[in-house]
Amino acid sequence: MTKEPLYVFLDEGGNFDFSPNGTRYFTLTGVTTSDPVRFIAPLSQLRYSLLGAAMDIEYFHASEDTQRTRNQVFAVIQEHVPSLWADSVIVEKRKVPPELRGDVHFYPEILGRLLQHVFESRSFDEVSQVIVITDLIPIASKRKGIMKAIQQQLPQRRSKDLA
Repeated sequence: MTKEPLYVFLDEGGNFDFSPNGTRYFTLTGVTTSDPVRFIAPLSQLRYSLLGAAMDIEYFHASEDTQRTRNQVFAVIQEHVPSLWADSVIVEKRKVPPELRGDVHFYPEILGRLLQHVFESRSFDEVSQVIVITDLIPIASKRKGIMKAIQQQLPQRRSKDLA
């Protein structure tokens, strides 16, 4: 049996503002697959066809795209649902203890919980490595928190499941 990489694509919703002006919820979602090319190629094809139709599409972003574009993106995703897993953590921010609200603690905590669930709910018998992909995080302290959480979770899984 040939082992293959497992890809985890991460994206967040909401913001890190815990004041009354911030979003009510923070969400973190991981979409997991062993074959990202299967759905990335059709999404790229859709993007370029939209560019060819004179639509300014730098990337897909559900909250900013038109309903027509969202429908087309979801149609591509729906075709590939059997090869994708999606897991989310949804946090009502007002319930987060004050000591976890800083950049250094909040994101690593939430990401750690999501990755723990992803890794506990999958069989790693056929996995050669785990590749975690995130958007570019513009704030260095948040980038460090993400790396810290990933580094804390992956060695635990590697020793248990990937050896």
